[in-house]
Amino acid sequence: MRELDDRSAPDVSVKKKICRFCESPAEVVITRTAERDSALLGITKLGILEGVLCHIQGARTVYADFMDNRDLAFILKDCAVEQTALYVKLKFSQSKERELMVIISSHPDRRW
Repeated sequence: MRELDDRSAPDVSVKKKICRFCESPAEVVITRTAERDSALLGITKLGILEGVLCHIQGARTVYADFMDNRDLAFILKDCAVEQTALYVKLKFSQSKERELMVIISSHPDRRW
């Protein structure tokens, strides 16, 4: 896992891209697992996107890591979403027509 660096143009570009997607909820999909986990807490996709946007705009840490399938994912630990600290994992995915952002995980941090 690597922390994105605000002195790195490519890392800053990734953060800006995440923010653009947060402002366009129709371009964001949420996995069933993430949807179920957040629904248990009463949190919606829009709430997650607002929390991610605030996290990045607040200069909080964002990490990059490769998933088991080698897809690059971005992780926000202790992301404040509707008064709950969540572990949020997202990635970018190309569909036939356009690129989407996928929320893979959104649950309280599992500290094991």
